[in-house]
Amino acid sequence: MRKIIVIGAGIGGLYAAKPLSEMGYQVTVIEARAREDLGYPWYDSVAPTTFKDVGLDVPSDSVIPKQVLNYYAPSGEGKIKQPDRAGKSLDVHREKLVRYLLSRLEPHCTLRFNERVKELLIEEGAVKGVVTDKESLRADLVIDASGLFSPCRTATPDSFFMNDPLHENDYIVAYREVYSREGGDKEPRPNVYLYPVDLMLAWCKSEPDMGGMDVFLGSYEEITAEGKAKALDFLHAHNPALGDKLLSTRKECVPLRYPLGVLAADGYAVVGNSAFMTQPFCGSGIEVSLKAASDLVSVIRELKEEPFTAANLWKYTVLFVKRFGAYYAAQYVFRQAIEALSPEDLDFIFTSGLFDKGIVALATFDKDHIKDVDFRGFFRGFLAAWHRKDIVTTLKSALNRAVRAYLLTRTLPAKYDREKVATWKGQYDSFMRSAAGEIRQAYLEAKK
Repeated sequence: MRKIIVIGAGIGGLYAAKPLSEMGYQVTVIEARAREDLGYPWYDSVAPTTFKDVGLDVPSDSVIPKQVLNYYAPSGEGKIKQPDRAGKSLDVHREKLVRYLLSRLEPHCTLRFNERVKELLIEEGAVKGVVTDKESLRADLVIDASGLFSPCRTATPDSFFMNDPLHENDYIVAYREVYSREGGDKEPRPNVYLYPVDLMLAWCKSEPDMGGMDVFLGSYEEITAEGKAKALDFLHAHNPALGDKLLSTRKECVPLRYPLGVLAADGYAVVGNSAFMTQPFCGSGIEVSLKAASDLVSVIRELKEEPFTAANLWKYTVLFVKRFGAYYAAQYVFRQAIEALSPEDLDFIFTSGLFDKGIVALATFDKDHIKDVDFRGFFRGFLAAWHRKDIVTTLKSALNRAVRAYLLTRTLPAKYDREKVATWKGQYDSFMRSAAGEIRQAYLEAKK
């Protein structure tokens, strides 16, 4: 019987484990944390058909109707309502989802908690298993779902094309907290603020399980006590329902970089945060992790008794790029434009009419809401902004590079050829890494 090891109890890895065991593989999940410590006690959004698409019957108490967010400029002015994918999107409780996924695995898989994978077992250029803090375990395939700071992926050989280092601004440090709620029974508005008070992102919305307010504070740098107090003062000023009593707190790191270019090598594949499978605008990766894991399972099913080589697993990368990767590469570039602008410029954009939910849908390739673009409002905003050469130049530069990022990403080789993959991966990383600096330079030159 062939063996598969899943590193980490990530959502994508946990999902993949059950169908792989049903296909006859001996599947072992190794997780460094205790079982009771898994999952995050909060809700994040998924598209309306996500669970149906991957064949999950998630318990009803794990999901609620999506809280449609209102986005505001750094000052708290202006408002852009988040597109809601036909009004059917859901918010799913991460901790409950992880528990459900774990319950599906018993007794089909071996679950090993409180055991840390230290490194991959590599022989003759291929992964043959893992080395934990307890023993060495051999396997025909290792699926890495251990998250953003995977010690295994970053230590893979250069020949795998997967050991991308983490750079500045590839992730944010975030506090996710629940505070008491004030103001009676009236449902508060779920509000998100871009780049307020020296942060990258802050939000305040209702938290249904504790009856409180869900607060998110995210920054590219560590958030000091003073910075946190300043951010909470800002949120209190704009959200009357936010109380002062802290009910729960958690600190996490959220990836916001473009997706990993190559997802599999000889005997090894990555899924979820290990491969930066998060939307570059918001960081929620539940939907993409599940669907990518589903694609990985389908590729493995097609292989039957064939070995888990880079060539045989290449289709997994191709499917991901076509379904998500190219769109997320373009979105990543758009985010660079937003970050290049000053808070004052963002305030102007939010209040000028340049952005509405339709324009946001267009920028983020949300096909369901492109029809909502208010072109007259956009044209009025464009006329108002025409004299702002810095803004026009920055947005033009971002649009040009976003289209190029999308097209470049989709030029990956259809079939695995080591030299062609190396060439494409080099071009992909070089372009994505240079986009931010080029957009920033265009903005600074236009400011002169």
